[in-house]
Amino acid sequence: MAEEASEFVELYLAHGDEWERALYEAVGRVAIAGAAVEGALFSLAMQLAPTDELYGARITDLLSTIQSNVPALSPSHQQRCRDLLSDARQGLKQRNVVVHLTWHAIPLHEDRHLGVGTRRAPDGEGLIADLRSADEMSRLGGALHDVALGITEFQRVIANPQEDPAE
Repeated sequence: MAEEASEFVELYLAHGDEWERALYEAVGRVAIAGAAVEGALFSLAMQLAPTDELYGARITDLLSTIQSNVPALSPSHQQRCRDLLSDARQGLKQRNVVVHLTWHAIPLHEDRHLGVGTRRAPDGEGLIADLRSADEMSRLGGALHDVALGITEFQRVIANPQEDPAE
């Protein structure tokens, strides 16, 4: 046991700063890209149904506003919008896991960090916990970034249908 602890201390002394930096950069990327998705959803909701009530609205309200306006889009744009909303929902759900847990900088298993949340799980039972590597979180940040870009491009296309190759 003492030998294992000694090995761990040596590893931490050799890599602790590197582990922390990689973890913090990955969590930050998720947070920033998630905010970009939220901003893109707000912008799309305002494009489809402009109202001052959307300022400060919850993400669920933005998604609902967009969803309720999908039928007003051209048939070719309706499915694309639904796909973007699905990607945004899935990505933001994962973003919530990352940004609302307390992550331990020390990788515990297969380069994965342990994240523990003080909130109750969505089903009301127990605490939330997760194991993710910094690389997994960084990839999530990249995927969220792509969703935000997709929504922004979709806005451009529906604002300028004459430029849409699908039309």
